[in-house]
Amino acid sequence: MRTAHSLILALGAVAALGSPALADGLIIIRPHPPERPDMRNVPLAVKYHHVTVTVKGRVAVTDIEQVFVNHNPRRLEGTYVFPLPEGAAIDRFSMWIDGKETSAELLDAVRARGIYEQIVRSLRDPALLEYAEYGMFKARIFPIEPNSEKRVRIRYAEVLPADNGTVAYRYPLNTEKFSSRPLQDVSISVSIEDDAPITALFSPSHAIDVPETLGKSVRVGWEARDIKPDKDFLLYWLPTHKDVGFSVITHRDGGDGTFLLVLAPRSADDLPAIPKDVVFVMDTSGSMAGKKMEQARAALRYCLRSLGAEDRFSIVPFATEPRPFRDTLQDATPAMRTAAEKFVDGMGARGGTAIDDALRIALGMFSGRGDDGRPALVLFVTDGLPTIGETDADRIVARAAKSDVGARLFVFGVGNDVNTRLLDRLSRENRGTRDYVAETESIEEKVSNLYAKLAKPAMTDLALTIEGVAATAIHPKALGDLFHGGELLVVGRYARPGNAVVRLRGKVRGASREIVEEIRLPEKATQHTFLPRLWAVRRVAFLLEQIRLHGETSETRDEVVRLAKAHGIVTPYTSYLILEDEALPARRTANGRRPEPPRAPGFFGGGAPGAGGGGAGGAGPSDAPLPTRAEADAGDRLRRAAGKAAEGGAAQSGSKSVDLSRELKDLAEFRGSRDDRALGRAGGASLVKHVAGKTFVSRGGTWWEHTIDLRAPRTTVPAFSEQYFAMLRAHPWIGKFLTLEALVLTIEGKVYEFVR
Repeated sequence: MRTAHSLILALGAVAALGSPALADGLIIIRPHPPERPDMRNVPLAVKYHHVTVTVKGRVAVTDIEQVFVNHNPRRLEGTYVFPLPEGAAIDRFSMWIDGKETSAELLDAVRARGIYEQIVRSLRDPALLEYAEYGMFKARIFPIEPNSEKRVRIRYAEVLPADNGTVAYRYPLNTEKFSSRPLQDVSISVSIEDDAPITALFSPSHAIDVPETLGKSVRVGWEARDIKPDKDFLLYWLPTHKDVGFSVITHRDGGDGTFLLVLAPRSADDLPAIPKDVVFVMDTSGSMAGKKMEQARAALRYCLRSLGAEDRFSIVPFATEPRPFRDTLQDATPAMRTAAEKFVDGMGARGGTAIDDALRIALGMFSGRGDDGRPALVLFVTDGLPTIGETDADRIVARAAKSDVGARLFVFGVGNDVNTRLLDRLSRENRGTRDYVAETESIEEKVSNLYAKLAKPAMTDLALTIEGVAATAIHPKALGDLFHGGELLVVGRYARPGNAVVRLRGKVRGASREIVEEIRLPEKATQHTFLPRLWAVRRVAFLLEQIRLHGETSETRDEVVRLAKAHGIVTPYTSYLILEDEALPARRTANGRRPEPPRAPGFFGGGAPGAGGGGAGGAGPSDAPLPTRAEADAGDRLRRAAGKAAEGGAAQSGSKSVDLSRELKDLAEFRGSRDDRALGRAGGASLVKHVAGKTFVSRGGTWWEHTIDLRAPRTTVPAFSEQYFAMLRAHPWIGKFLTLEALVLTIEGKVYEFVR
């Protein structure tokens, strides 16, 4: 152990910038005595896995504690293997056996590669090959008693890479695939301290718990139970003294590059609150009776109690006709808020649904208030279709847009009996957002959560320009407003690497403000491989929304098809646009040619005749591999989902329409692999995989890199052969793809098929 520690210290305390942090250990076991034929050479199960990270400036110390369990009835001998990032400094390793500290050694990448290969050859499992480029910390463990636990603790330090001032941290949780059982408990806690306040804080991989207020010291966390984690933990943040932080990360590996710009204001604790005007518009028609009405009252009470002393407000409940609390905006004095709560307590549910009249009165309250810099907000909750007064959706939207009072309209549709196109257009054309509350969800929770964010505006009427790098396809198109405690994610493409000037214009307390930043978008940036797909998902969301609201054009449809196929964007609404027909059940006609891919008639409604995704891909070559039965079943599920999507797109109300609107909203707000499950990918998950920025499609049990022509000549490489390992040594980067086992991959312009 002293020798190993000396070797570690000799490495120095600084890690090389840009090296991914690989730090998840595992125990490879073998029977003891070794001649026992009934014992398999497999990893132990992991009971729990706790990771504590402390970051000061750019130096991160990662402390990992794992408990391994031997569920076998026999004594085992094992090897603890810890993939090590280049240049990391280990300052602690704890594993005591029979009162003695176990011996350990540190291996460089060359020596480690041989051990990785040896384990892979023995297990006939390529999972370890993704670490073929990295070093190793290794310890012998004996004995591992029957039905016992082994606790391991290891700690290392590294210097974190930064891109345009944005600091990045990575922890490889996906190595838990080596555990023979789901983990009972897994958690990651990250504490960050910096001389400058932390503004932007973002994880594209996991739904982290972020405090409402950020500062020079921030702690975030993630935890789960009874799972086998399958993706790395990623965290990005920006320390800055500026009022609005610009966190930028990029990816470019040939062709156009992709950038992610995260805009986040500094903490509002030391800033005076910006007074605002807000009107709460609440549907009190007969269908809101019972639990809905109780939750609506509770949501209004929360909002009223959250008003600032300088805010102004009113309430417009409506049924057959609107019955406002007051005809004009009222100062949020204690007495007025008390009166408003009594008014809310007396609201009942009866009558029809006069949406147009209610919005006209609510928006009219902002007329003539002057340009005093107050944000104007409308929170609109309804559970029905317009049945009283004006019922034409186009006219209702047009009237709201012509009010020209600068109000943001935030819409909540409750249940399925709502006109989603009306509500979606109201929110979009009045620079707000929309959300839908299912019967099983809480109106109070949804409304209060949104209002808690809206209560602290930082900068309004945002407009963004990026100059000097030929930036295109930037999403979202309309930024809206920036709130304290929130953030805006802006993604786009750039054609010319180099220095870019970013200009953010907006208003702070009614006064115009411009923030100018200079950032560098590089020629080559191979990190952050999740970025192109994140951009593609948001781009597809924008295009689908355009098709849904304005009808389909061949250009829009073709771009959706291209992006969906390239990035494996599988949802119930785009599934039949994504997969080439050779990934669907193979059925040939009498002349040996494949039939046309399935068409979903009238997708989103009102499209061009015959449009609907039938052009997802031409017929494949006659020698295209046949899919497996599981793939055929998945293809059938995708076609059924496409039919449901078509029905939902054509309808303006009902469960399918609500599901469609929610799905498109999820696409537009996609934040990376953390949201893949929320996008309804279950129907196609067995047909598409994403590994290190590449998309693979399953064909006949083999994973094909999606850009490869099926007719291209290819060289066959048997798994675990000498040629297999020779290629791995020559191109260590392919190790992460070889974990798919059977695949077709391009290496330096040539196509190779790795077969089991």
